[in-house]
Amino acid sequence: MKRKKILRIAATLVIVSLLIGGGAGLYMFNMPQRDVQSAKADYTLTDSQIVEEYLAGREAANSKYLSDDGNSKILIVK
Repeated sequence: MKRKKILRIAATLVIVSLLIGGGAGLYMFNMPQRDVQSAKADYTLTDSQIVEEYLAGREAANSKYLSDDGNSKILIVK
């Protein structure tokens, strides 16, 4: 009796977890994406320029090229 109850609770938790995980996965998969190919580039740099900027100051370079909301700058690195 007690074992059946534990198995039933465990099965319910597994099913609920799969449903929540599947829903989150579908949401992330179907999120609208940024079209970077048709967008204008914010910066055009050479590989050595961006390395020098990060070596000079990581925080300053991060604030220049990255943003907290996920919409980072579009770079063309030659």
